Amino acid sequence: MGISHDLYKGLLVQRPAHCWRAQKLQVPQLTSPLNTHFERWSGKKRKLFFQDETAMITQGIRSFDLANNIFANLLASPMRFERNSKMKMPKDFMIQLKLRKNQNHGNSKCLQLVPVAEHSKLRANSYVINSKHVLQQSIKAAPKWIPTPALASSMRYFRTQDVEIDKEKFLSEYENKLESLIFEILNENYKPSKPPKEWDVIVRFDQENKNTIEICQQNSAERLTNNRSRVVLFNLVTLALLKEHSMKLEKKDIVLRFPENERLIKLLYKFLAYHTHQPLNHAMVTKMT
Repeated sequence: MGISHDLYKGLLVQRPAHCWRAQKLQVPQLTSPLNTHFERWSGKKRKLFFQDETAMITQGIRSFDLANNIFANLLASPMRFERNSKMKMPKDFMIQLKLRKNQNHGNSKCLQLVPVAEHSKLRANSYVINSKHVLQQSIKAAPKWIPTPALASSMRYFRTQDVEIDKEKFLSEYENKLESLIFEILNENYKPSKPPKEWDVIVRFDQENKNTIEICQQNSAERLTNNRSRVVLFNLVTLALLKEHSMKLEKKDIVLRFPENERLIKLLYKFLAYHTHQPLNHAMVTKMT
């Protein structure tokens, strides 16, 4: 005999007046290594993601004030593949290479592989370490630096033999372009700023100091405080600058502020790192942040 419709509806809708509440069971803690040590057996590193600074503070993590830190911003640049070491590293530590039409009309090769002073998203590109010393030793392997997307393209119209690589002028042209661009920006867009604040960059031509990059403390720009601010010193004295450029720097220090002068600061860092015999790699820069 089936249950009537009204009785069935009453069982679902009505709540018994007198009943014992079911005991709430305790859920055991997750102790399986599948949950607690996922990063160990999976080969993946554990990462923390925060939407903003407020989310960090609510989790008890203090702010590291890295927004204006040049080294933190260098490390935060997108990762790219370095053609010599075959390792991935932040692209701001590398030189970008591009293919362009050969400007030597008497040459039978239709394309040239050239380094660019500033990174660009236009056309295919590849990356090599930003170090004159390393590139001088590996310049013989330059044909391997041709951008892979250009070689793998279905619309490819050239062979590797059609790409000219002027090994004698490859690095010198890059140095000249980088130096000219730096002082062009310095002459046109730079405006003298106030006394240095935290993580400002001071560019100078100090004959008594042979260090290219230093982090030191200076008196704060704020008059109401006696705190000393951390600043970054870029010393260009070790570089073989053009005479008119070195004379400009000998007159007075230049104070640059991030992010207002981000473009100029990154170009100056690239210039210094390129000429340093043992360039600052991203592991060393991490210690400076």
